[in-house]
Amino acid sequence: MSDLSNVFDSSVTDKGKEHEDSMAENSNVDKNKETRKDTSTEPTNRDIMNCLKMIGKRIDGVEVKLQSLGDLVKKMDDFEVELKNIRCLVNNHTKKVDERIQKVEDKVEGTDMTIGLMASRVEELEEERDNLKDDVAYLKSQSMRNNLIFTGVAETGINEGYEQTEANLSQHLVDAMKIQKEVADNIQFESVHRSPREPLPRKTRSIVAKFTYFKDRELVRKQWKNLSTHCVQRNCTINHSYVKRNQRIIDLKCMK
Repeated sequence: MSDLSNVFDSSVTDKGKEHEDSMAENSNVDKNKETRKDTSTEPTNRDIMNCLKMIGKRIDGVEVKLQSLGDLVKKMDDFEVELKNIRCLVNNHTKKVDERIQKVEDKVEGTDMTIGLMASRVEELEEERDNLKDDVAYLKSQSMRNNLIFTGVAETGINEGYEQTEANLSQHLVDAMKIQKEVADNIQFESVHRSPREPLPRKTRSIVAKFTYFKDRELVRKQWKNLSTHCVQRNCTINHSYVKRNQRIIDLKCMK
């Protein structure tokens, strides 16, 4: 029994030693593996230098880009200043243009007012002109109201004077129109003249007589029936435009 226990103890002791030896070997293997693993992942100095160079290049690129950005910012600032200047210039120009436009509008309004006043004044002048024409026509018709034209009264000579023409007319009133001599001598004339002024060859000029009194003119006019066919008496023509404007019809002809 003692021998068996010794054998069992020795076998157990041997197995324990073998186990310890195997465990030690396994631990050594693991340490070697870990050592190899650590040795394979650790960077070298060359790798570090290359990495630093790459980082430096990237930093240089970043600095270049930052410098470009700085230049761009400066240009933007300059551009903003130029925009402000342009804006000021445009505002000033716009203000001047607005002032000019306002002046032009004021002048146009003043011109319109002036044109309106001138048009009103022109209308007034035209009305005054028409009134003056009417007045002149009326005065002309009134001045010719006492006129009579006598034809067929013989001329005594080429150089017949006004007195001789009046004497011939007075004698014509007695001979041709059968007016009494006393009445004919009392008839007063403002003017008596031949028409036209210059003598006509082989033709007797008419006599234009303006009576001083309208009653004498009417007295002579009513005697036209006593005239022969070659001796005609008629009134001077008045301004018919005046008659039409006043819507009056006046026939001063004593014989057609």
